[in-house]
Amino acid sequence: MTDSTERSRNDYKAMQEELRVAEGDAEWSRDEAEEEGDMETYAEEVSNRMVYQSAIRSYNDMIDSLDDYSTTKSQRTQEKQLTNSAQSLMISYQSLINAESLSGGPGCQYFF
Repeated sequence: MTDSTERSRNDYKAMQEELRVAEGDAEWSRDEAEEEGDMETYAEEVSNRMVYQSAIRSYNDMIDSLDDYSTTKSQRTQEKQLTNSAQSLMISYQSLINAESLSGGPGCQYFF
């Protein structure tokens, strides 16, 4: 994972934790309002809690997307390295074949 991706992931995790604390506070306030019979505050805190839960899920989705992006990027990097290596091998082999045909000898057989 790149530094910027890791930083973003950590920022998302921190924000998610703050939202969890706020959700817990809303839940506590909701319970207090229910015990006191304050239905207006109760309804407000139920609504707040739902907003916090939705935001937490959204941050969780963003974190998952970052993890997927990081894995995919790593796979692409490995594929590119393998492709470059294979191309280098093919070029080296072709150079040996060309050198053999120019010299008129079986130079390639000593390498493989």
